[in-house]
Amino acid sequence: MKKYLSVFLTVLFVLLTVCAVPGAAAAEGNPQVRLFLWDENTNSEKQVSVMYLSAGATFLIRAEADGQPVEDFPARLQTMDAALETTPVERGGKTYFRLRAADTVYENSSCTVGLDLSCMETLPDGSESYVWRCPMLGFFIFVPQKTPFAKTQDGMVYNSGETLELQENETVKLCFDLSGGAEIPSGAWSMDATQILIPGWYTQELAAAGFTVSEAPEFIGDYAYLTVSAAGMKPGAEGTLRYHFVLLRDISGDYAVGWDKAVSVYNGTLKIRVPGGTEPAFLLGDVDQNGKIEAADARLALRAAVGLETYAPDSAQFLAADADGSKAIEAADARLILRAAVGLESLS
Repeated sequence: MKKYLSVFLTVLFVLLTVCAVPGAAAAEGNPQVRLFLWDENTNSEKQVSVMYLSAGATFLIRAEADGQPVEDFPARLQTMDAALETTPVERGGKTYFRLRAADTVYENSSCTVGLDLSCMETLPDGSESYVWRCPMLGFFIFVPQKTPFAKTQDGMVYNSGETLELQENETVKLCFDLSGGAEIPSGAWSMDATQILIPGWYTQELAAAGFTVSEAPEFIGDYAYLTVSAAGMKPGAEGTLRYHFVLLRDISGDYAVGWDKAVSVYNGTLKIRVPGGTEPAFLLGDVDQNGKIEAADARLALRAAVGLETYAPDSAQFLAADADGSKAIEAADARLILRAAVGLESLS
């Protein structure tokens, strides 16, 4: 605990020293800066100050200074252990940029995000002065890699991205958990050694597909269960259940901000499908479904083979990538697709 506090005070001292605004003019003109995250689960943005990330995690952010977007945000961002993609991404009528945490970071380490808003300002006497501003926006705290998964009441486990098949009129109870448990290190900002995570879920897409979902969770033992029913559903119907894990302190206690403002630490999806219906149309080897078999398709198949891409087993992408028909996507499939792309193999 003392170690965490020491690290926090050291970081804060450095920030105050390096990012201090010199001179009276700078102090008077220091803008209010806010950082926003786009939440793909709710299609909305959330203001953030502290974020928990695992190695390689990506997310969309933007910044405002005095209520106005920072247009040249990529050039002004100051951070470590994370790389910003300069290609803008439009969400909800606003411009965001994708930030990606480094693949190799130390768990429970942290880095600071800030903006260099240095500029020329006109002083009261009409002269110009260069003002150096480096506002601190927040911390990224790196946490262990964990795999989110859903589990049925009878113990069947479905990792994120997998498909659960419900027979017509069948009902299932689902709870959600993380590999390695629901605790993560607090980082330098907290006096607590660990933080507890709790799951929440989004059922709008399932309901829109016609599934019946319970409005409130059912508590059984140590878990909260969501009930999903395929009553009245036709074969081939499917929908996606999104779930995430947030800090318990964001939901309950003195520091709670509520579910609508809590920032996800881990995210997962579960596709729920009623078996049967029409098999999706696909061209064997054409993973990206552009009508051609190319080297890019082999690359996607290889990424899927090593877990960097996830395709539902009954999806057109999965069926196209499974070039040898083994019901699994493996490196051998990528090799077959690459040979087909250069005319050395026929997949028909």
